[in-house]
Amino acid sequence: MLDYYLYVLLLAYPAWRICKRAGLNPYLAGLLLVPGLGVLLLPLLLGFKAWPTARGGRS
Repeated sequence: MLDYYLYVLLLAYPAWRICKRAGLNPYLAGLLLVPGLGVLLLPLLLGFKAWPTARGGRS
């Protein structure tokens, strides 16, 4: 279990930044603290959300 939380600590900051850029609440990175569910749920949220584009065009 300690290995899992070390893994979460490594991923927390990048997940925070990615959520912020995607227009989601950055505190969603806290989902990583939930063993099993968070690691599956966060990528699903990021994968199926419409991301804002830098140029305003269609991506």
